[in-house]
Amino acid sequence: MKKMPSLLSGYAVLTLLFALPLQLCAEEKTKANVEFPMEIAALDHSNTGRVTSYADTLSKITPAVVSIRTTRERKTFTRDELLQRRRLYPDKMEGLGSGTIIHADGYVLTNNHVVSNKGREKDAFTMGIIVELADGRQFNAKVVGSDPNTDVAILKIEGKKLPVARLADSSTLRIGDVVFAIGNPLGVGMSVTSGIVSALSRQVGILSEQGGAEHFIQTDAAINPGNSGGPLVDTDGRVVGINTAISTPNGGNIGIGFAVPTSLAVDIVTSLVNQGSVSRSYFGIEGEDITLSLAEALKLPSPKGVLINRVEEGGPADKAGLKVEDTLVAVNKIPVEKFSSLLYLAAKLKPSEKVIVEFYRDGKKESLPLVMGGNEWRRLLENNLEVSELTDELRNAHNIPTRTVPRGVVVIRLPQDSPFAEKGIAPGMVIISVNKTVVTTPEELGKTLIPGRTNLILLYVPTLRRFVHISISR
Repeated sequence: MKKMPSLLSGYAVLTLLFALPLQLCAEEKTKANVEFPMEIAALDHSNTGRVTSYADTLSKITPAVVSIRTTRERKTFTRDELLQRRRLYPDKMEGLGSGTIIHADGYVLTNNHVVSNKGREKDAFTMGIIVELADGRQFNAKVVGSDPNTDVAILKIEGKKLPVARLADSSTLRIGDVVFAIGNPLGVGMSVTSGIVSALSRQVGILSEQGGAEHFIQTDAAINPGNSGGPLVDTDGRVVGINTAISTPNGGNIGIGFAVPTSLAVDIVTSLVNQGSVSRSYFGIEGEDITLSLAEALKLPSPKGVLINRVEEGGPADKAGLKVEDTLVAVNKIPVEKFSSLLYLAAKLKPSEKVIVEFYRDGKKESLPLVMGGNEWRRLLENNLEVSELTDELRNAHNIPTRTVPRGVVVIRLPQDSPFAEKGIAPGMVIISVNKTVVTTPEELGKTLIPGRTNLILLYVPTLRRFVHISISR
C-alpha cells in the first residue's frame, strides 16, 4: 500500500492540531478598540518590466518578522509521580516558531499551535514565550488570545519603536501570484523563500477534528519546521497569510505548504484583542458534499453544494425553513461548494447576522433569509466533550434505565485533556443535571455550565448516580 504523506506543522507534526480549548488571557480594557487595517487594493500588475530583485520590497517587512521560542516546564509532582513520569515524559520541552508584529502597540500574529500550552497529555505545563526581533532585541510575550479552530493566536510584547508589517486582504490573491515565506526554519535564522500561490481555499483536514475553518492558501514557497506563524508575503511586502503547515512524506519541504489567509486571521485576532474571545456563528445543519452521482440523482446543474442530512431542531436553519434533502449552494451569493465552505463562512459571519441562503429543493432553486446563531455554548462543549440527547437507541446501547434516568444527555466522546475526562467521565455515562438544573439537550448543557468556576454535575454511571465537581476554563 502506498504510504500517505503526513502533514507537518512549522515546528511539529500536525497531530498537535487537535481540539484545544481557547487559551485566553485577560487584556486590560482600553478606551478604543484596537484595529488592524488591511489594504484592500489588489497588486498593480501593469508593470511588465523585468524584475531582478525583491530586496528593497522585502527589507520593508523583514524587521517586523520575529522568532518565537517557547519553553514548557512540567508542574511539580509528588516523588512517586515524578519517578514515574520521568520515564515517560521530559520535564522540559522547547519549541520554535515565527510571528509578525502587526501593530505598534506590540501585537504579534502567529499560529495557535506555536504557543499553545495544552496538549494531549493530562498535565499542563508552565509556559514561557520569548520573542526575538531581527535587530536582536528580546521580549517576554504573553498570549492575548488564541483560536485552535483556525490555528491563529495573538501575542503582546512591551517595547518602543517596534517595526510593523502591513496587512493585505488575501481575497485579492490569484493562483500564480508570487509570494514569499519568511521565518526561522529549523532555527537557522531568519530566512526568505519564494514561490507562487499554488491554490486557494484549500481544505486539507488538519483542523477538522475540532470543526475548524480551513480556507488555506497553498504555496510552493519552501516552508519548514520553525516557519510556523511567520508571514506569507506578496510582492509589495504585505502580509497575506500565516505559514501553518506542509504536506510531506519524510518531514522535509516538497513544495506543498499551507497558510491561513489574512481575510480570516485578521477577523479572528480583532475579536480576540477587543472582545477577549471569538464569537463564531453557526447554521445549525449537518450535511455531505455533493458528488457527481448525487448531482445527477438530485438533478443539480453541477456537483457542488451541501446536501443537508440533519437540521438542528430550533436552530437557525430550522427557523429559516431549510429541510433535510435540501441542497445548499450559496450564502449571500458566495458559492458553497463543500461542507467545509460552510465552516469557513460561519467563522466569517457574526451571530445574529442576516444572510440569504440559496438552495435546491425538488430540482427547483429557491432562497430564504436566515439569521445566524451564536456559538458561545457550542464552543464551550467543543473544547470539553461531545454529548447527545438521550434517545431510545442510546438507552439500549448503554443499558440506561428509564426509571432511574428519565432525562439527561449521553456522553459520546471527549478529549483526553478534558476536565470531564480527568474526573473519570467516559462515553456512555449520562449527565443528568448541572448546578441543580436538569439538562436534556447539548444546548441546555452548554448554557448551564459556568466557565471560570466549579460546576456541580449529577452523573449516571452504570447502576448508580453520583455527583462530581468540575472546573472548566473560559
